[in-house]
Amino acid sequence: MANAQPGIFVIARRIMKNSTGRLVWVLCLTACSVSVVSAQTKNCECKFDTQEYVAYGTNGACGCFMYNKNRTCEISFAGGGANGKLLSQTLGDEALKSQFEIAPIIFKQYLTFERTGDKSQLLDPTFIERSLVVLERGAIFRESSASSNLSLKDIDKLFVDFSKTEKRQISDTFAGRSKPFSVVPEADKKAVFSVGLGYVELNFHDDAKVRVVYFSQESR
Repeated sequence: MANAQPGIFVIARRIMKNSTGRLVWVLCLTACSVSVVSAQTKNCECKFDTQEYVAYGTNGACGCFMYNKNRTCEISFAGGGANGKLLSQTLGDEALKSQFEIAPIIFKQYLTFERTGDKSQLLDPTFIERSLVVLERGAIFRESSASSNLSLKDIDKLFVDFSKTEKRQISDTFAGRSKPFSVVPEADKKAVFSVGLGYVELNFHDDAKVRVVYFSQESR
């Protein structure tokens, strides 16, 4: 199930049978860490292997990390939730410093978007380059995922490189000026990045998926 800590609410749903034998929906509100579905837009959503549960985060400024054969989901909001010790040990003190510096900026710009509907700050290529790695790090650098046998450092490196080389095309796609696109990184032919309206998603060797959502056109 999704790891739950005080913060942003997620919804888990399950199909069960009631006393009459009919199928009913059971909705559970769970507090989650201060942490698609059309072809072009996605939410912060985790679908589990049983297909009986779904976990939702916010409608933007979030990161989702699915692994353990789609049985474990980590959700982060605005770059919060990363294990500072793990992040520092894996990437160094500068990465931890950057996390604390940029996360509040992400939060502020997302609130501006929610309040006014103005996406211009979220579309800035420089902001995308700086924020994309912070959003994914908030989701993947958790104590629980450190024991998953996944190379978190390799996943992070793919995001760092992708944010630098594709930031302008990501911006154009977010703005609707360009169509959604996919990229297989030269450094890792088993990984695939997909970019749509407001989101970036990495399929890492079919073993894990990391999704970063800046904004979503879908309502829930």
